[in-house]
Amino acid sequence: MKKEKSFFSKQFKNIMFEKGFTQRELAVKLGVGAELVSRWVNGVRKPSISSLRKISKVFNVPISYFIENEISDKSNKNSTEMKIKFSFLEEKIRRVEIENSLLKKEIELIKIKLSKKK
Repeated sequence: MKKEKSFFSKQFKNIMFEKGFTQRELAVKLGVGAELVSRWVNGVRKPSISSLRKISKVFNVPISYFIENEISDKSNKNSTEMKIKFSFLEEKIRRVEIENSLLKKEIELIKIKLSKKK
């Protein structure tokens, strides 16, 4: 009997098709192997959190696009609370990434200033 594909796998395959990506093109864009993308598409594996963040950025959708149904299926009465917490965490991740970017720029400026003093 064939195993039913995960919600992630269905969503991933659909958005790849909608956006016109091949598995190979997407693998290059994400910096992973084409075999791994194939496993995601076929529901053999699910991506890590960091890969899921990259995937959501490439497709310009929230991470919840790929897991929302799995969250609500597990507990309908807690799904709203979980979605709120998840949205909060997504926003927190965005802020940390922005802060990280700003710190990198600040470090570069300090390096430039230090090199001019020599």
